[in-house]
Amino acid sequence: MLCDIFIRSAQSNLSAVQMTEFLKDLGFHNETRECLVDYCSQRFREIRGLVAVPRLNMASYRKLEWRLDVQLGSRSLFNQADPSFLLKFSLNREHVGGVPAFVGKQSQSKALNNERTEKEVIYLEANYATLKTICSQLEQALAERRSSRSRRILQQLQ
Repeated sequence: MLCDIFIRSAQSNLSAVQMTEFLKDLGFHNETRECLVDYCSQRFREIRGLVAVPRLNMASYRKLEWRLDVQLGSRSLFNQADPSFLLKFSLNREHVGGVPAFVGKQSQSKALNNERTEKEVIYLEANYATLKTICSQLEQALAERRSSRSRRILQQLQ
């Protein structure tokens, strides 16, 4: 949400007073507003430079593959079950014009007109407890995204 606010302010070329009013309309407290306005004014050129780029190179989900590995024992320990998950995320990254390409460990590139689509693969190994924590954090983020405050901020941004 903060990224959207900063991008909107840079696109609209808001002054500090206009930014303060905008944040006040969104329901931010005085100290938070002052901090955000200070940060935005300090980083205005950076944000404006990012907004000037026609499209950011955001990754989009393509495919997820997973494998469960279980170590049932070793020479020193018997009857031990040590499960681990290996996840393979396949992502698409699109780059337009002169936007620098992100080069991952494994990527394939396909060029069309002035656009490039790279297929990136990310491997992640985790145990059950870590996956459970990641899932709960993602569900919490989705719930926050659906909250009335988030909807109100997104309506103000549009």
